[in-house]
Amino acid sequence: MLGGLLCVLAFGTNQSGGIAEVWRIAGEGGRLNILDLNPDPFVRQSTWTLVIGGAGMVLSIYATNQTQVQRYLACKDLKTARQAIHANLGFNSLFLSIQMLCGLVSYAVFVGCDPLLDGHITAYDQIFPHLVMHLFQNIPVLRGIFLSTIFAAALSTLSSGINGIACVLVEDVFLDAYLRFNGGKKMKQKNFTLFARLLAVLLGLIIVGLAFLLKVVPAGVLTMAFKIFGAMGGPILTVFTLGILFPFVNKWGALFGFLGSLATGIGMALGAMFAYTYKEYVAVPLTNASCPLGSPPMYLNTTAPPRKSYQWSFFNFSSLYYTPLCLLVGILISFPVSICTGLSSKRPVSHSLMAWQAVKLYSYLPSCISPQSTTVPVTSSHATKLCAIVDERATDLGCEDSDEEEKVDDDDTNDNTLSVF
Repeated sequence: MLGGLLCVLAFGTNQSGGIAEVWRIAGEGGRLNILDLNPDPFVRQSTWTLVIGGAGMVLSIYATNQTQVQRYLACKDLKTARQAIHANLGFNSLFLSIQMLCGLVSYAVFVGCDPLLDGHITAYDQIFPHLVMHLFQNIPVLRGIFLSTIFAAALSTLSSGINGIACVLVEDVFLDAYLRFNGGKKMKQKNFTLFARLLAVLLGLIIVGLAFLLKVVPAGVLTMAFKIFGAMGGPILTVFTLGILFPFVNKWGALFGFLGSLATGIGMALGAMFAYTYKEYVAVPLTNASCPLGSPPMYLNTTAPPRKSYQWSFFNFSSLYYTPLCLLVGILISFPVSICTGLSSKRPVSHSLMAWQAVKLYSYLPSCISPQSTTVPVTSSHATKLCAIVDERATDLGCEDSDEEEKVDDDDTNDNTLSVF
């Protein structure tokens, strides 16, 4: 796919007259508004939106997303996982830069003849495939290969997500229910694998069905993707943040914080998608005044019609802010719920389940306040596996035996571990 993007960049730049010409056209068309310091959170995109909201979304994906964490666990040690993240950071930055340049090339190629106004496409989500068909119209093989790589890349990401969801449902929901209803009798590996595959097929069919909703959702594909990532990733980030930073939050606080965060995210996403109350913003100019006369279909209007104005609505909130908003709501709910249900500070959480910054911060608390953390090792199987992966810091995190403190019983440890969930 990277090769295809480079081909589009090369052919499009050549047709537009060079990279300097592409940059000039983009600047004159108002496409280089790089620094927008408008602090209004209801503006769709600004510098603050991308920095704050984008940071929250990236954190939810790279720190708590199931498919991403599954890749970390596949690494042999912490060093390898860090190297993978650093490599991904470099390649992803390069990939996004090429994509942005392709966007500028798309504008330069169709400047003066907007394909949406001209009737060649029905939505701006179709602009890039249309650009490929336009640039490589004399090279049909290349057009087919490039479009197939786009679908291959999409299916690769989709299959990873389906596999991750299926694994979570089978391991944490179905298998637990099976053991309860069968008196602790384990399922045969053959049946377990078969059920996981059937569940993956079912999830795939559901996702294909949901794809048809794109025809009735007013928002574009990219905007909808941001909303879904924010609405779903925010609550998960909330739970993990509570677990590693706030040991006094108990399982009830974490549960209600998660549910409140999830309700906020889903409500915002559904309201923005179907209420279609996007805030009015100054659209960059579009025109089809330079389209050739023989270019069907042709419309009489030569400029983009003004965007319909809507009254103010909370659903106008920028989709990139969904993750920080869900995180804030979840934390604000979890604190009072934990206070009303007795907190969990009476049973300190192991260092291995907390961020080292939080451990250091709580060490400065006055002695009159109950200790928030302990060096006692955890006995939960999941936590032990995670500690074993972080072998370089296992001793510092308290994953090894300690004679200085008294071990807590299994019930206390499991209750503390629930604060992470």
